[in-house]
Amino acid sequence: LFPITSEPTKRKSIVLMIFFGSAFFIIGYFALMELLDRTLKNKDKAEWLTGGKVIAAYPNPSKYKYKIYNKQCEVIAVRTLANTLLNYYKSKNNNPYKLINFIAIDEADDIKEISAQLVAYFESMGISSRAILSGEDFMPDAKEYLLADDISDICTMDGEDMVIMVHPLLKNSSIPSYFIV
Repeated sequence: LFPITSEPTKRKSIVLMIFFGSAFFIIGYFALMELLDRTLKNKDKAEWLTGGKVIAAYPNPSKYKYKIYNKQCEVIAVRTLANTLLNYYKSKNNNPYKLINFIAIDEADDIKEISAQLVAYFESMGISSRAILSGEDFMPDAKEYLLADDISDICTMDGEDMVIMVHPLLKNSSIPSYFIV
């Protein structure tokens, strides 16, 4: 009539299969998202995606807990960026000036602020420097900029040691090959 013991089931194997299947699905999902994500989040990923060498990075400002330290982080980042650029350019270029290119990839005006901070820091170290800004010192759709073979085609040089060139948004205009190489 009634069984004294229950019949054996495969409950343990079903639970293990569901556990491992879920773990495999979650790991696969995040691995796929990481492979398809084209944002530049760190140095290694930026070098892998662009095929170039990253010599410096600038942090995003904190919005929450450490917001009071944003200014100090910017000062430290500018000094680190300047020192890295100086060490990088010591033996790389035979021009009378060293050219630093900033190419905007989004609408933020942070690049102009960073270039102004770099110029101020270089000037405080006694290095003559200048920032050439897109839309102010040259027009990005002007023939002189688009066909430039040298920086003197765009502006006159006054013996600067470092020239920081802020290019326009990459999605809106072309950048001459002289400035990319």
